[in-house]
Amino acid sequence: MVEFLSIMAVVLLALLIWVIRSRRPQANRILDDSPGYARHTQTRPVDVPSQMTGRDYGILLRAAHGDRSRLETWVVAEQQRATPPLSRDEAIERLAERLRLSRS
Repeated sequence: MVEFLSIMAVVLLALLIWVIRSRRPQANRILDDSPGYARHTQTRPVDVPSQMTGRDYGILLRAAHGDRSRLETWVVAEQQRATPPLSRDEAIERLAERLRLSRS
């Protein structure tokens, strides 16, 4: 009888250790293979346009008090004002130069 109880205790102890070890990796598992949030909408990385990061753009954005729609209106108006149409970068450079000269 004592042998039976000791064998049962060893079996229960082994079963308990197995249950604890089988649950531990699941609780501590890092989900590296899980898909990111809305991954189906992220087909390519979004590049920051160069004309929105330059020094001239920053000067104009400060003059517009952070209002990007106002700044876009200025840029489009400058592009249309020129006899040969200006590129976006040229219009931004021309507006920034005009602003610098007006503040001097």
